[in-house]
Amino acid sequence: MEFFQHSHEINATKLGYGNGNDGKANTPEGMVATFSSLSGLIDKNIPMSTAYDLPIFIANFAEDRLSDMLTNILLDALNKFTLAQCEKYGFRTYNLNGQFYWDCITHAWQNYMGEGLFVNDYDKFVLLIPKEIVRHSFYYSPEQYFRSVILDRKQKETIFSDDSGNTHKRYKKDIKKSAGKLNIA
Repeated sequence: MEFFQHSHEINATKLGYGNGNDGKANTPEGMVATFSSLSGLIDKNIPMSTAYDLPIFIANFAEDRLSDMLTNILLDALNKFTLAQCEKYGFRTYNLNGQFYWDCITHAWQNYMGEGLFVNDYDKFVLLIPKEIVRHSFYYSPEQYFRSVILDRKQKETIFSDDSGNTHKRYKKDIKKSAGKLNIA
């Protein structure tokens, strides 16, 4: 619960999927429920080594929720980048408080104390994001993972040689159809 205290959407990045209005907050209880299957996946030795693995294996955890979580965790680093850009281009900054970031030294949430960029003279807090780290969508969606990893693997398992020595394999569409009947896809 403590880790998910600050998993809500930070609208300061303007990277959300909304229409410009503030997004809905992820509650700690909702996030715990979302991640309730994680321990079972770990028990099954399903490897998860990057944040990109989460939307593939955790239901109801897609790009938007991951970006919300990462923005909270990285708020200090993102704000340092923002302040560097403000200094470079001469933008005025204001005192900022009430924002939290994950401190990887103390392994706890810390209240940010310092300056921040605001538009309309202290109306809206803004975080700038280096364009090199922004992606519109994940490298893999569950469907892409299924098509390019699981179907490839299953197709290789079906390779056989006939009496003439010719190799054959099942079509991916047939494997997918079978997987759908088994409720795998």
